[in-house]
This record gives sequence, C-alpha cells and structure tokens, in this order.
Amino acid sequence: MPIQSNEDPVHTLGILATKVGPPQVGLLDALLAGTDNEQLTEKGREIATARIVVDGVRLYQEAYHFWQGASEAQKRRLKGFSLPLLGVAVHQLLALHERAQKIADDTTDEVKSRARRASEASRAAAHGVALRDQAASALRDAAGLDTALRVEIEETVGTAQSTDTLARGLSALADVLRGWLKSPAGSPLLARLALASLDEAYADELSAAANAVQTTAAQAGERKSARAAAQAGLDREDGVALLLFGQIVRAFDAANDLDPTVPRLLPNATRRLFSRRTKKKATGAAGG
Repeated sequence: MPIQSNEDPVHTLGILATKVGPPQVGLLDALLAGTDNEQLTEKGREIATARIVVDGVRLYQEAYHFWQGASEAQKRRLKGFSLPLLGVAVHQLLALHERAQKIADDTTDEVKSRARRASEASRAAAHGVALRDQAASALRDAAGLDTALRVEIEETVGTAQSTDTLARGLSALADVLRGWLKSPAGSPLLARLALASLDEAYADELSAAANAVQTTAAQAGERKSARAAAQAGLDREDGVALLLFGQIVRAFDAANDLDPTVPRLLPNATRRLFSRRTKKKATGAAGG
C-alpha cells in the first residue's frame, strides 16, 4: 500500500530488535513456505505500511514485556507464539520500515527530478521555436526572390504543435541550409548565405537544437517502471509483516480465552484487518 507521511514511530524498534536478538536462519523461509507471493502482495495493498509499523512497534513491545515476566503456565498457554517467532517478526518489521523509508526518499527525489526534466524540456522547446523562426526568416532573406527556394523553406519549417514536429522542422531547416551551402562557387545564393552569416556551424546548431528538443521531451515523459516494481515489492513485504503480525495477535487472543491473565494484543491502526471474532456463549446441553 502507498506509504503515508506519518511521524516515524520506530524510534524504539531498533532497541527491541537488539533485545530479541537476530532471527534464526531459515525461520522466515519456513514460515513462508507454501505461501503465494501474489496473495501476500494483494494483502499488503490493503493497508498502508505506516499503519502496520505503528501497531507492530507497540504490540511487539507489549508481547516481549509480557513474555519476559510471564509464568511458565502462561507461556504454555501461548500456543502459536514463541520468542523466536517474535524475533522474526520484529526484524521483519524493522526491515519493512527501512525499505519503506528508502522508497519514500526515492520518491521525493524522483518528484524533484521530474520537475527538473520538465523544466529542461520546456526551455529546450522554447529555444527550439525561437531558433527555428530565426532560421526560417534568415533563409527566406537568403532565398531572395527565388520562388522555388522560398517554397522549399515554407514546406520545411513545419509547426511547433508537438516536440516531434518542432524537432523535424529544425532538422529539415538544417538540411536545407547544408544543401544550399553546396551551391556552385561564385553563385549568388552562396554570396547571400555568407552575407546572412548562414554557415555549416549554424546548420549544426539547428541539428543540435532538434536533438535537445527530442531528448529532453523523452526524458521528461519517462515512466518509472522501477518505481512500480519497488512498490510491488513493498506490498509483498507488507503482506509478510501482516502474516506474522496476525499469527502473534491470534495466539494472544486464543491464550486469553483460556487464561485471562494473558493479555490480548489490541490492534488500533490495523484493527479492521484483525477484527475480534464473535464468541459463542455456552448454552448448555442441547435437547429438549
């Protein structure tokens, strides 16, 4: 699920991770064996990462502190729970938070980068239009009263309705100029081009402007498939965290049913995903 911009709630998560110790190698793989990545990802999309972290930090601390002071009888009642399981869940939650923060930071950088690329594309397009208009005007003057040459310019200059048409117009004008520069030595056209300072360097400038218009426009319109992939990966990790979280919450629920001295872990930010089942009251023996 997309990350919400909440205040960082994990200032104690690192301390808790140290207390429970590093998870045993292979435990997470064993817990996830047989699970479906698509189902995990779909589950993770149901709720924001920040909500999982908020509840996880609070409830994992409660679980740890209870376990530290629990009697052997209370510990035996907690089926579905163990300190190694809590260790896996705590470290998974810490890794989830760090990954979410990295994606959030990358997203902020990407927004700034997109704005910069859009600005560059706008400047390149504005410069391209001005240069195209200058070139068309100067080439018309160099064409003089030669109707064929003037028609060539009008058919070449094009429009600036899109970056593609603008770039094509700039490239075409560069090609026209290069073609005219190949006129026979001593021709009036070459003389007029020289008088107008229309040379090969200017043709290269037109070509470079065309390339800049296309390149900056393409960069501004890039889709960040990597961003989508990163979000999908985060959604899967959300699903993993919810799987572990749910098992621990249910273990304390079931133990509380048998021994009220074992507390329930009450989700808040994620409570809609872990609504307490309705208990059926005993009604005595059926019959009549």
